Amino acid sequence: ESLLQVSVAQNSLTKWWEEQLLEHLAKKGASNYPLLFVNGDFIGGIDKIKRLDEQGQLARLGEPKCVDLIQRLQQLIVKAPIMVFMKGSPDAPRCGFSRTLMEIFKKHKVTFGSFDILTDEEVRQSLKQYSNWPTYPQVYVKGTLIGGLDIIKV
Repeated sequence: ESLLQVSVAQNSLTKWWEEQLLEHLAKKGASNYPLLFVNGDFIGGIDKIKRLDEQGQLARLGEPKCVDLIQRLQQLIVKAPIMVFMKGSPDAPRCGFSRTLMEIFKKHKVTFGSFDILTDEEVRQSLKQYSNWPTYPQVYVKGTLIGGLDIIKV
């Protein structure tokens, strides 16, 4: 179910993959099923899948490995027409600035996408440099940085 929610493509086993799976199980064993393989690499069993899902990292497994950090940031910034990078989620902000921004957006019925920077340290640190904006939350409209809470409040 977690894999379906993040749109990870699932393929049926070919004879070759079946042989690879059996060989892997014979060498390393597996304590729980189902087992997840991505691009031929063993990720783990159901416990690992659940943990990755809870951490918000399951969807990243399907991303091409060749995507560099700048491309990844650019893709995230345009994921929605209005995109907010914040601490926590819209329903559970984890800092006062994010909470205040969510109250403003709710009051004005703003539709937006969000990214919890606490789930990805690489994005958290790199986006500050990329945008030349040192604090969070950061609000982007159609891929352009508008600013943080101080700008939105004005």
